[in-house]
This record gives sequence, C-alpha cells and structure tokens, in this order.
Amino acid sequence: MGIESRTLDKLVLGSFTTSLARNAIYENALNIIKINPLIPKGIGYMTTLSLTGIYTFGGVNTNAHNIVLELLIEYGVVIGSIIFLVVLNKVIRSIKFEIMYSDNSIVSLSFCLLLQSIIQLFFSSSLYESNELWIGLVLLSLTKYQALNKLSK
Repeated sequence: MGIESRTLDKLVLGSFTTSLARNAIYENALNIIKINPLIPKGIGYMTTLSLTGIYTFGGVNTNAHNIVLELLIEYGVVIGSIIFLVVLNKVIRSIKFEIMYSDNSIVSLSFCLLLQSIIQLFFSSSLYESNELWIGLVLLSLTKYQALNKLSK
C-alpha cells in the first residue's frame, strides 16, 4: 500500500515475533545512564557503541528504541528531560490546536503525524529518523503562525 512499516511487513510475511532485543537495549541504556547521568554522551552515542561492538544490544546495531532513553543518554538527564518535555508539550498542544481548528486539514495532518510519531518513539525508531515528528512540528508551527497572523489583523 506504499506505507513503509516494519510491523506491517512482519505481519504480512508471517514472521512477526516478540522483540526481545529491546529488553537488552533498554537494560544497557539504563546502565549507561546510571554510570554518569549528568554528562551528555553526544548524538548517536548508542548507535556508535553498538557499531563498535562495545554494546551489542542483543546482537542488533540500533538506537535506543525509546525517546526518553535516547535523550537522557545523548544530552544528559537535565537537558534530555527538558528536550523531552518540550517535544511532549508540543504534542499535547497539538491536541488543543486540533480541537480549536478541527476544520483545517493541515492542523489535522500535523496532529496525526505528531501523535503517531510520539507513540512510535516510545517503542522504536530514533528522534533523528522520525520524519513524522519533524514534519508534524513544522506543519503545526506554520499553521499556528498563520492563525496568529489572522487574529492580529
């Protein structure tokens, strides 16, 4: 159907199994945070560790598979928490904006993209690879800008 989805592909091919590798990923991520929670490790840190073989994450070269863990590791607990709260705030505010402007298809699209992306980012993918998140944020910002311009005129 033109929708790229690992989950749908697995279901269609009949090869859908549990994702036990995530348990190892989450455990290693939490261990990394425990070592020194305040010091940022840098963008792509978990993927780099995985590719160099320091952590194999269940034999999978991967990202954190969780937006919170990814941000806490890469930016440290303080800055990572702030970034997460800003992103979450934008998603929550998109719900309010969707209610106010439910007749606007761009607002509805940005709401759907943001909602889908935040759910996916809790279980899979990476903040940097989530096209839906970034497109949703841009569309939401543009429509808010347009709405504010109309109100000020």
